[in-house]
Amino acid sequence: MNRYLITTADKQTWVKDRPVLFLGDWCKCFSSQDQWSKLDYETVPYHWDDRELLLRDFFYLQDLYERLLKSLANSLNNCHGVERTVRYWRILVGPWLNAFIHVIFDRWQMITKARREYSLNGSTILKIDSDTMIPLGIRDFETLFTTDFWNHWVYGEIIKSQGIPSTLVDVSNVSVKEFHTAYLTHIVGRTGSDKTSFRGLADKYGYSEVPKASLHSKGKIKKILGFVFGNFSEILGKNKKYFFYGSYLGRRQWWLELALGQLPSFWSPYNNFEKTNINKTRREKLVLELNAESSFENFLLTLVPKQLPILYLEAYSSLVQKTKTVRWPKSPKLILTASSYLSDDFFKIWTAEKIENKSRLIIWQHGGYHGTRPSLTTHEHEKAIADNFFSWGWKDPNFSKAKALPAGKLLNAAANIKADSKGGLLLIQASHARYSSIIEGHPMASQCGSYFDEQMRFVENLTPSIRKKLLIRTFFIDFGWGQAKRWQEKFPGISFDKKNQSLTRSVSQNRLIVSTYNATCFMETLAANVPTVMYWNVKLYWEIHELAQPYFDRLHKVGIFHKTPESAAVHIELIWNDVEAWWKQEETQRAREDFCKQFCLTSPNWLMQWKKAVQNS
Repeated sequence: MNRYLITTADKQTWVKDRPVLFLGDWCKCFSSQDQWSKLDYETVPYHWDDRELLLRDFFYLQDLYERLLKSLANSLNNCHGVERTVRYWRILVGPWLNAFIHVIFDRWQMITKARREYSLNGSTILKIDSDTMIPLGIRDFETLFTTDFWNHWVYGEIIKSQGIPSTLVDVSNVSVKEFHTAYLTHIVGRTGSDKTSFRGLADKYGYSEVPKASLHSKGKIKKILGFVFGNFSEILGKNKKYFFYGSYLGRRQWWLELALGQLPSFWSPYNNFEKTNINKTRREKLVLELNAESSFENFLLTLVPKQLPILYLEAYSSLVQKTKTVRWPKSPKLILTASSYLSDDFFKIWTAEKIENKSRLIIWQHGGYHGTRPSLTTHEHEKAIADNFFSWGWKDPNFSKAKALPAGKLLNAAANIKADSKGGLLLIQASHARYSSIIEGHPMASQCGSYFDEQMRFVENLTPSIRKKLLIRTFFIDFGWGQAKRWQEKFPGISFDKKNQSLTRSVSQNRLIVSTYNATCFMETLAANVPTVMYWNVKLYWEIHELAQPYFDRLHKVGIFHKTPESAAVHIELIWNDVEAWWKQEETQRAREDFCKQFCLTSPNWLMQWKKAVQNS
């Protein structure tokens, strides 16, 4: 049967008068099920449900990234009239390029799969000015790729490249403006008081109607004090030896700086990106010399110059000049961060410039999945750019730069979180973008639906008396999955955790925590010795690193870790009336402690350990 291909949830591209083929579950938003459920439809199975294929593709994409990075580095050097090293461009451009390659490959493979396995009689492509799809920087891109509009544009480019019949439909200026307004609002809502993305995007698109209230999350007094103290500390800190930025250490950073013999400083992020026009002539001259080995690689080579963020091309020279005038240290010995090397473009270019002048970059673990998940694109980037890496306890024989230290992010949790033995049951749920990003060992795209189904199965297997004590903590970004509506439809009257309440407070109001994914939250509760039960699908998306497997096996043996939601529910029923008795058993505590020593290490002597590690870096 011939079917009409629908690539996104944008209903401007849907048809109702013939059989359709949805490219993935991302097309079928939960809130729109009354519309798509009435269509004669099929859905293309997600290509990375085959995890062996995903692993092979991961290694292929890493190799492609290395080849393309070298070519792009040469092109950018020629374009800007500079001679920067590949490491320089890896620091600045690498996070975007890596993610972009993964994203485009995923979209290409899904269109290819649809074309090969189904009879297609057409698809709708919206006429969109490609210039409006160019991201300002990495944060801009991280939100763009989650939108229906941007993905529709990418799918349209692939459809045209692969020769699939299509109908071109002009989109009104109103539609485009509505997209960008919604998009900017999403950016602001996601980044809170961080105005970096918003200001640049607002200037770029010229929209003033984005709600201004969302920019003011802090009180005026705090803002004034922050401004005064920030300026004062920056003036005094221009000659600092150690530059801490985005540390995740909180107040402990101040103690650490004092121990290192320098006054603590509060560094304001640079967020004054000026409006910069797109230079088409310059982009056309950005030629990438690469021996393409497939039609996909040929397509990618045409798309990179069209999508390269403005900050890396048109605005690059002005940003370099800003690095020379910003009130950050002039010649730090060490640059130390937990996450800014990924998503803060100004920090990245400033760091790249300083490293060219012999500064060293120290990165420490910012999320709980390092060391426990295989195939981490982010970690491969860390390994390539860092001079030293501080882990949360684990060591890897293939990564000599990794040094085990108490986890700064977990020290507060270990000190402040305590369970309530008379409280309820808290289930902590994850969510990921409907459209896949980089390969990171978690549910991707259509797989998120299976992940949500597993949570429903867990609750179905709870006894009514325990279910009454249950609270659901949904992920703070919904991505169109309709988390709350799914729960309410399946279990009318189900209770949710308070919105905007900290994880620390939520945990402290319950007797038992249920973690449903491999990330930071369960490491916080284990480090704090809070009764915790974990379960996730280790075959389909939450694979476990081979070095971590023995430690998870021990957690499984004592009932902390489960491989199915049904098993977790049965265990909770057995221990519910006396959770503390199970949790304080010697075997349970020993398994928890041994796991924590390897993956969520804390220590009362953390300050001296950190001081020594920094001084020896």
